[in-house]
Amino acid sequence: MPRFNDQELEDIFRAADYSHDGVLMHEELVLLLKKFNRKMSYKEGYTLIRQYDQSGDKKISFEEFVPLMNTLFPE
Repeated sequence: MPRFNDQELEDIFRAADYSHDGVLMHEELVLLLKKFNRKMSYKEGYTLIRQYDQSGDKKISFEEFVPLMNTLFPE
């Protein structure tokens, strides 16, 4: 069972989306992960985006966010 349920993931995503554009930019993702004590460099943040960005827009949509979070924060 994943650590976060669907509603929690949606709430986390919305709270992290400071620009309210429905996607997480690099800075938003890095800030979010720091709140969960996942310290990472900006370079590591870009690597994560490249890894999970299925659409190629260099942003993380909610659909891309779910597997990212489930991988970083398993049970």
